[in-house]
Amino acid sequence: MDVTPRISSDSKVIQAYKGGKFKVSGEDFSGGVMVFPTDVKPWSAAENINQLTEEDFAPILAAKDDFEVLLIGTGADFAFLDPKLKAFLQKNGITPELMNTGAACRTFNVLLSEGRKVCAAMLPA
Repeated sequence: MDVTPRISSDSKVIQAYKGGKFKVSGEDFSGGVMVFPTDVKPWSAAENINQLTEEDFAPILAAKDDFEVLLIGTGADFAFLDPKLKAFLQKNGITPELMNTGAACRTFNVLLSEGRKVCAAMLPA
């Protein structure tokens, strides 16, 4: 029995991350990124989760109809989101799942393979 997940050829798969860079479906990005199932955009957010502001989440809020799960990669280490920012996102209908960036990359790919509508907003690791 073949248990290989089927991922659409137009889907964006996170292949690697290191040294502040990401490789998504063969394309290289420096700094933060937002990865959706069929699109990747640079995320010009702060480089540290403690410096994030509501404005940093504007492009994510603008795309909130395009995903059902928001993963936030917090960098090399896990960190909590400021409670005010978490409340701001929840008020706008988004409950973020926070994890270190490596875990966010892996989780994105797993959810993508399950056909989920997911967004990974990731700070460099």
